[in-house]
Amino acid sequence: MKRIPKKHLKQKYNRSEAAPVLVEQNPPMGFDTESSSNLWDEVSHNLVDLNAKALQEIINLIPEDDTYASGHEVINKIENIIKENLAETAETIFRTKRYLSGMAAEFSVVEKLVRNRSLQKIKANLRNIIIGVLHLFTDDFDRKNISINIEDWYQSSFVDYETVRVALYYFLGNCAKYIQENTKLEITFKIKRKNTNATFKMTSLYISPEDEKKIFNIERYSGSMACRAKLNGKGIGMYRAQKLLQLNGGRIIMT
Repeated sequence: MKRIPKKHLKQKYNRSEAAPVLVEQNPPMGFDTESSSNLWDEVSHNLVDLNAKALQEIINLIPEDDTYASGHEVINKIENIIKENLAETAETIFRTKRYLSGMAAEFSVVEKLVRNRSLQKIKANLRNIIIGVLHLFTDDFDRKNISINIEDWYQSSFVDYETVRVALYYFLGNCAKYIQENTKLEITFKIKRKNTNATFKMTSLYISPEDEKKIFNIERYSGSMACRAKLNGKGIGMYRAQKLLQLNGGRIIMT
């Protein structure tokens, strides 16, 4: 993140120079494990909420009254609904996929950060993982009229696909939330010291040097500007993203 002169601190948005996701070869393990009862309560609440939203999407498309029949009659009714509402069906599937991805993220937090499940590292293209997650936030970026440019990239990284994808889910969710309307999100890649760097450049809410120290390392911490703009959430997204990337030997840094 570029250092902003004091005379510009009153501005709500500032240009973010870089927020790299590093995937390193030798993971630095050994950070504290999340195990508080508050975490379990939160995960349970989030799963119930996401499940309800996913179910409601299906009910909005296929009313419950249409599922009381049996056998082929139900299938035929569903087929007719889909044929007569192709665009709505596609939108429903798209939104439902996002809710299911949110549920998968909650499960991953428990499995990897609480229960310490082992990683399953494979070779994967980081660009492909990013695109897969970006698609989940298409509505958010479109609503803000955001232009997204992502550089071609053909190198593979050795990562645990699930945890990196979930980390990016939290990270890009924050990007969609805090990026300024009618601007650009640019994503580029490079290899540095045998590590894969994904750099995200965008105009977003200003992050002070003090916030920068805490936002990735203190659970439930929200940046001061986000609080002033009343856009702050639970303060766990970037914290979890950082911890999940650390499992892979990576980290998020601001420059």
